[in-house]
Amino acid sequence: MEVLIISCSKNGYELGERVKEEWLLHDPSIHARHIVKTKMLPELSLEGKMEDYVREHFTEYEVLLFICATGIAVRAIAPVLKHKSVDPAVLVMDDQARHCISLLSGHAGGANAYTHMLAAMTGADPVITTASDLEGKFAVDVFARENGLIVANWKTAKFISVEILSGKKVGILSDYPIGGELPEGIVPYTGQEDMMYIHVTDQKKEKGNDRCLKLLVPDLTLGIGCRKETPQDMIETAVSEFMSEHEFDLRSVAVLSSIDLKANEEGLLAFAQKHKIPFHTYSAEQLSALEGEFSESEFVESVTGVSGVCERAAVAEGGELLIKKTKYPQVTLALSRKLFSISF
Repeated sequence: MEVLIISCSKNGYELGERVKEEWLLHDPSIHARHIVKTKMLPELSLEGKMEDYVREHFTEYEVLLFICATGIAVRAIAPVLKHKSVDPAVLVMDDQARHCISLLSGHAGGANAYTHMLAAMTGADPVITTASDLEGKFAVDVFARENGLIVANWKTAKFISVEILSGKKVGILSDYPIGGELPEGIVPYTGQEDMMYIHVTDQKKEKGNDRCLKLLVPDLTLGIGCRKETPQDMIETAVSEFMSEHEFDLRSVAVLSSIDLKANEEGLLAFAQKHKIPFHTYSAEQLSALEGEFSESEFVESVTGVSGVCERAAVAEGGELLIKKTKYPQVTLALSRKLFSISF
């Protein structure tokens, strides 16, 4: 996780260094950068405007912690804000560590949770303003983030939150087992016509209407083989037809997988980049070593060194083969699904 700490005073710099050190002890996997902008520390102060740096690098970080006045933070980030589904978590702390404020992306970005964590580290009072937290209500975006789910429609998510805050019941329907106890306000959905509900799924097929919020499960691996220099538009067409035919949502594809001969295939790389899907490749030896029943082709083996690419690539990530090799012009596709658990 990429973290940016921004301080604007000598006290703020010292506090930022302490926060950085303690955060790293709490979670050694983070990558934290601390920049300071103050005349009191000319030897350390950032060259140029702090606002310009923040705006240029805003999307590179998952968490931004400002140690300064709230107004400075607001003016710095205002021009680059988009939506809570993509904006990073933004927190503000005064340089005396009296208050730590969850300023932006409290639920979806985790700012509320980070605020409580940093408050515990520094002794600051956590300042949380989201209604569901203040009233102790279920928050669907927090549930989604904690379970690694994708909110399909943020407008519907807002309506779900309104229902819960107004004291109405919201249903839950899941294609997966759910552990833990249902929180207050959430009940099993059994088709009630007057109830909004949440559907946990990886499928594209609509079940219900605008009363339904889909939370997509990223449990699919799309195995792909293609001829050399297959253009992106042909890959787009093949994948679209494949996913539609089998009623799976492309947003539930966690990995695009193929043989390493395709590691620099421009059409595949462009497709993966467009849809923001990680692209993993495996050697012929790795694919050949996989156990299972796979479609085989002497021609494919003569070209690649393995008797089949797409099915083996699909299960190389550890999933169970769900849809076997399907041929399209210049493209072959297969799909696997990993085990996935949901819990409250």
